[in-house]
Amino acid sequence: MDQFSGYSPSLSSPFTSAVSVTPSDTQTFSTTRGLYIGSAGSVAATMADGNAATFSGVPAGSVLPIRVQQVMATGTTASGILAMY
Repeated sequence: MDQFSGYSPSLSSPFTSAVSVTPSDTQTFSTTRGLYIGSAGSVAATMADGNAATFSGVPAGSVLPIRVQQVMATGTTASGILAMY
């Protein structure tokens, strides 16, 4: 039984899926609802609106509630990244 099945997807509702991310300067993916960061570092990303942003000093085990369509290889030092939907 899924007690959250009636929730609409939002940043405050539970995630329903997670996919491993390999940072790439060319590859994009479906816009996320968040990123899980397995190992500390920086995350360089292309946001849902197309603008680039770098999140520095992200601790291991963090969930970034950000909508991104790409995690760049250049500038990303964090690893173990999961795209969450």
